[in-house]
Amino acid sequence: MFCLKTVRFCRWFNNKKQGFTLIEMLVGLAISGLILWTLFECVKSFHWAIDRHESNRFPEWQQFLLLMEREFEAVNILKIRNNVISVVDKETKNGQDIKLSNGRIYKTPGFVPYLYGVEDFQVTYDPPILWMVARLEDGQTYEGRILIEEDEVN
Repeated sequence: MFCLKTVRFCRWFNNKKQGFTLIEMLVGLAISGLILWTLFECVKSFHWAIDRHESNRFPEWQQFLLLMEREFEAVNILKIRNNVISVVDKETKNGQDIKLSNGRIYKTPGFVPYLYGVEDFQVTYDPPILWMVARLEDGQTYEGRILIEEDEVN
Protein backbone atom coordinates (compact mmCIF):
# COMPACT_ATOMS: atom_id res chain seq x y z
CA MET A 1 0.00 0.00 0.00
CA PHE A 2 3.00 2.29 0.40
CA CYS A 3 3.34 2.47 -3.39
CA LEU A 4 -0.24 3.54 -3.81
CA LYS A 5 0.14 6.50 -1.49
CA THR A 6 3.41 7.83 -2.84
CA VAL A 7 3.00 7.37 -6.60
CA ARG A 8 0.61 9.83 -8.17
CA PHE A 9 -0.29 7.47 -11.07
CA CYS A 10 -1.67 4.79 -8.73
CA ARG A 11 -3.89 7.26 -6.90
CA TRP A 12 -7.05 6.06 -8.67
CA PHE A 13 -7.05 2.92 -6.47
CA ASN A 14 -7.73 5.07 -3.40
CA ASN A 15 -10.84 6.64 -4.88
CA LYS A 16 -13.40 6.91 -2.07
CA LYS A 17 -16.32 7.92 -4.30
CA GLN A 18 -19.05 5.48 -5.27
CA GLY A 19 -19.09 4.08 -8.84
CA PHE A 20 -16.47 2.88 -11.27
CA THR A 21 -13.66 4.82 -12.84
CA LEU A 22 -12.92 4.74 -16.55
CA ILE A 23 -9.93 2.43 -16.10
CA GLU A 24 -11.98 -0.03 -14.05
CA MET A 25 -14.61 -0.09 -16.81
CA LEU A 26 -11.98 -0.64 -19.50
CA VAL A 27 -10.40 -3.49 -17.55
CA GLY A 28 -13.84 -5.05 -17.02
CA LEU A 29 -14.67 -4.72 -20.72
CA ALA A 30 -11.31 -6.23 -21.68
CA ILE A 31 -11.92 -9.23 -19.43
CA SER A 32 -15.47 -9.62 -20.76
CA GLY A 33 -14.18 -9.40 -24.32
CA LEU A 34 -11.56 -12.04 -23.61
CA ILE A 35 -14.19 -14.37 -22.15
CA LEU A 36 -16.52 -13.84 -25.13
CA TRP A 37 -13.67 -14.34 -27.62
CA THR A 38 -12.75 -17.63 -25.89
CA LEU A 39 -16.38 -18.75 -25.99
CA PHE A 40 -16.72 -17.96 -29.72
CA GLU A 41 -13.46 -19.76 -30.51
CA CYS A 42 -14.71 -22.86 -28.67
CA VAL A 43 -17.99 -22.81 -30.59
CA LYS A 44 -16.17 -22.27 -33.89
CA SER A 45 -13.78 -25.16 -33.28
CA PHE A 46 -16.72 -27.37 -32.25
CA HIS A 47 -18.51 -26.57 -35.54
CA TRP A 48 -15.28 -27.22 -37.46
CA ALA A 49 -14.94 -30.64 -35.80
CA ILE A 50 -18.57 -31.51 -36.58
CA ASP A 51 -18.17 -30.48 -40.24
CA ARG A 52 -14.94 -32.43 -40.52
CA HIS A 53 -16.58 -35.52 -39.03
CA GLU A 54 -19.61 -35.29 -41.32
CA SER A 55 -17.50 -34.86 -44.46
CA ASN A 56 -15.26 -37.83 -43.65
CA ARG A 57 -16.12 -40.69 -46.01
CA PHE A 58 -13.61 -43.18 -44.61
CA PRO A 59 -16.31 -45.39 -43.00
CA GLU A 60 -17.98 -45.70 -46.43
CA TRP A 61 -14.63 -46.68 -47.95
CA GLN A 62 -14.10 -49.32 -45.26
CA GLN A 63 -17.57 -50.71 -45.91
CA PHE A 64 -16.82 -50.77 -49.65
CA LEU A 65 -13.63 -52.78 -49.05
CA LEU A 66 -15.49 -55.24 -46.82
CA LEU A 67 -18.19 -55.65 -49.48
CA MET A 68 -15.54 -56.26 -52.13
CA GLU A 69 -13.83 -58.88 -49.94
CA ARG A 70 -17.13 -60.73 -49.51
CA GLU A 71 -17.91 -60.33 -53.20
CA PHE A 72 -14.56 -61.78 -54.26
CA GLU A 73 -15.15 -64.81 -52.04
CA ALA A 74 -18.21 -65.67 -54.16
CA VAL A 75 -16.70 -65.01 -57.60
CA ASN A 76 -13.66 -65.79 -59.72
CA ILE A 77 -11.81 -62.84 -61.23
CA LEU A 78 -11.43 -63.19 -65.00
CA LYS A 79 -9.49 -60.04 -65.82
CA ILE A 80 -8.87 -56.46 -64.85
CA ARG A 81 -8.78 -53.98 -67.72
CA ASN A 82 -9.37 -50.24 -67.89
CA ASN A 83 -10.24 -50.26 -64.19
CA VAL A 84 -13.09 -52.71 -64.79
CA ILE A 85 -13.04 -55.97 -62.85
CA SER A 86 -14.60 -58.82 -64.82
CA VAL A 87 -15.78 -61.67 -62.59
CA VAL A 88 -17.68 -64.95 -62.92
CA ASP A 89 -19.99 -66.22 -60.20
CA LYS A 90 -18.70 -69.52 -58.79
CA GLU A 91 -22.16 -71.08 -58.53
CA THR A 92 -24.14 -69.75 -61.51
CA LYS A 93 -21.16 -69.12 -63.85
CA ASN A 94 -22.70 -65.77 -64.88
CA GLY A 95 -20.29 -63.05 -65.98
CA GLN A 96 -20.38 -59.67 -64.25
CA ASP A 97 -18.39 -56.44 -64.27
CA ILE A 98 -17.54 -54.17 -61.36
CA LYS A 99 -16.90 -50.70 -62.74
CA LEU A 100 -17.13 -46.94 -62.29
CA SER A 101 -19.85 -45.12 -64.19
CA ASN A 102 -21.82 -41.93 -63.47
CA GLY A 103 -19.96 -41.36 -60.21
CA ARG A 104 -20.83 -44.79 -58.82
CA ILE A 105 -18.96 -48.05 -58.47
CA TYR A 106 -21.42 -50.81 -59.19
CA LYS A 107 -21.86 -54.33 -60.52
CA THR A 108 -23.44 -55.03 -63.92
CA PRO A 109 -25.65 -56.52 -65.29
CA GLY A 110 -28.21 -55.02 -63.01
CA PHE A 111 -27.43 -52.17 -60.73
CA VAL A 112 -25.88 -52.98 -57.38
CA PRO A 113 -24.10 -49.80 -56.23
CA TYR A 114 -21.18 -50.17 -53.86
CA LEU A 115 -19.92 -46.59 -53.51
CA TYR A 116 -21.36 -43.21 -54.53
CA GLY A 117 -19.69 -39.91 -55.38
CA VAL A 118 -16.59 -41.40 -57.00
CA GLU A 119 -14.64 -39.29 -59.48
CA ASP A 120 -11.86 -41.74 -60.36
CA PHE A 121 -11.36 -45.45 -59.65
CA GLN A 122 -8.13 -47.36 -60.29
CA VAL A 123 -7.58 -51.07 -59.88
CA THR A 124 -4.23 -52.86 -59.98
CA TYR A 125 -3.70 -56.57 -59.46
CA ASP A 126 -0.29 -57.47 -58.09
CA PRO A 127 -0.68 -61.15 -57.13
CA PRO A 128 -2.00 -61.95 -54.59
CA ILE A 129 -3.08 -58.39 -53.71
CA LEU A 130 -5.74 -56.34 -55.49
CA TRP A 131 -5.07 -52.61 -55.01
CA MET A 132 -7.95 -50.15 -55.32
CA VAL A 133 -7.69 -46.37 -55.25
CA ALA A 134 -10.75 -44.12 -55.36
CA ARG A 135 -10.78 -40.34 -55.61
CA LEU A 136 -14.11 -39.00 -54.46
CA GLU A 137 -15.93 -35.94 -55.78
CA ASP A 138 -15.12 -33.93 -52.66
CA GLY A 139 -11.36 -34.44 -53.23
CA GLN A 140 -10.75 -37.19 -50.69
CA THR A 141 -8.59 -40.08 -51.92
CA TYR A 142 -8.70 -43.54 -50.40
CA GLU A 143 -6.53 -46.54 -51.07
CA GLY A 144 -7.16 -50.11 -50.06
CA ARG A 145 -5.99 -53.62 -50.76
CA ILE A 146 -7.68 -56.97 -50.77
CA LEU A 147 -5.92 -60.29 -50.52
CA ILE A 148 -7.18 -62.53 -53.33
CA GLU A 149 -6.89 -66.30 -53.03
CA GLU A 150 -5.18 -67.97 -56.00
CA ASP A 151 -8.23 -70.14 -56.77
CA GLU A 152 -10.31 -66.98 -57.28
CA VAL A 153 -8.20 -65.76 -60.22
CA ASN A 154 -8.39 -67.40 -63.66
